[in-house]
Amino acid sequence: MRSARYSGASISNPYAGDKPINEKEFINIDEKKKIAKAAIDLAKNADSIMIGSGTTAFALATVLHPSKKLTVITPALKVGLELSSRNNIEVLQLGGVIRPNSSSVAGGYALQVLETISCELLFLGVDDIELDYSATISNLTEATLNMKMIETAQTLILLADSSKFNRRGVAKICSVEQIDYIIIDDKIPAHLVNQFEDKGVKIIIS
Repeated sequence: MRSARYSGASISNPYAGDKPINEKEFINIDEKKKIAKAAIDLAKNADSIMIGSGTTAFALATVLHPSKKLTVITPALKVGLELSSRNNIEVLQLGGVIRPNSSSVAGGYALQVLETISCELLFLGVDDIELDYSATISNLTEATLNMKMIETAQTLILLADSSKFNRRGVAKICSVEQIDYIIIDDKIPAHLVNQFEDKGVKIIIS
């Protein structure tokens, strides 16, 4: 992980709209892999984590190989299947109606389970982050579940490549003040890092 060196590239977002997960997985592949590897350092001492839906969150699941027992809670079917036979991992798969675009569940069943549990860390992908507004996603149905996951976790860690900054999606899931960490690629401009850090967010450059 790094906490310095940035490019001044302009930021645009190729994720606009609620694109299917099988399209999103081919966007910024290298950045997602680096972000996932950086996230491992935060997860290695935890006993329980939540992993949200989306392609960057799934990238974390592919490299997660804990040396001690770890409970992983997830609404994402791809994450659950990826980890279901992994050594030292017990998966709690949230239930509900499966959204085809994300291969993730949403609805009341998942919310009921989250009412009864707690976990240390939540690794959550988002579609957009705007400093003066919030983190947002492109689907209203999943927004309610994401907000409940944030409430359930002790620490919120957003996984986001630099294309997702300074954009605003349709569904707000949290304020910037609720974010503990953002793990990001090295294309994010330095001034944005400084602005988020001034708000109390810890930035990890992958």
